[in-house]
Amino acid sequence: MGTGNSVWDIFEETSVRYRELGAPGRPGLRVSEIGLGTREIGGTIWLEVGGKQLPHGFGISDDDESMQLIARARRLGVNFVLTSPAHGAGHGQDVVWRAIARDRDYWVVGAMGGIEVEDGMLRRDFSYESLVSGLDLSIERLKSYDVDIFMLQNPTQEELEDGGCLEALAEVARTGKAGFVGVDISGSDAKLSALLDAGLNVIGVRYNVFEAEEAETFARARSLGIGIVAQEVLA
Repeated sequence: MGTGNSVWDIFEETSVRYRELGAPGRPGLRVSEIGLGTREIGGTIWLEVGGKQLPHGFGISDDDESMQLIARARRLGVNFVLTSPAHGAGHGQDVVWRAIARDRDYWVVGAMGGIEVEDGMLRRDFSYESLVSGLDLSIERLKSYDVDIFMLQNPTQEELEDGGCLEALAEVARTGKAGFVGVDISGSDAKLSALLDAGLNVIGVRYNVFEAEEAETFARARSLGIGIVAQEVLA
């Protein structure tokens, strides 16, 4: 992963715009329309799948280059970074902490939960207990007291209907471990329209010229004060 000749070159001469993410009774967040994810920053790890060791990730990453990328995004005005313990088995979160430690108040830091690496295997667990304890581990890796946004990472519709995961989001918001909560469905069978009345602040969706079917629901989400995190927009 290099910092030259990348998608960031597109924005060198463009002013990054911001949107206000708010919730009733809470101060809003000023969030850049362009954000960073940590799938590449976390690097590739080897996981056991079906009795075989297979690579999981997006190639070999260099921590110094990753930190340069984050610094470059900062110079361009980007202030949103979304992390996951599944990205490099938490390594992506470690790198983010090192890159933003001296400037933490500038950043809007998000963490996802529900998918983790345990004993060399990818584990899905959207139970109440696992989500709450998993967020604690993410906060520990990020050397923080809380995160700005906590999102479920691609739960299925069945997992959402179980109820425990939405209860966990409510508890996280109540305790202040995250100021805003939401669900990422960019790789899930769950539908955006079914989540609009779930008390969420943020919903992540896959949205690009090939996958734009959720666009008609964006206006209603906006009217409810729900922020949309669009992913894979350049696919």
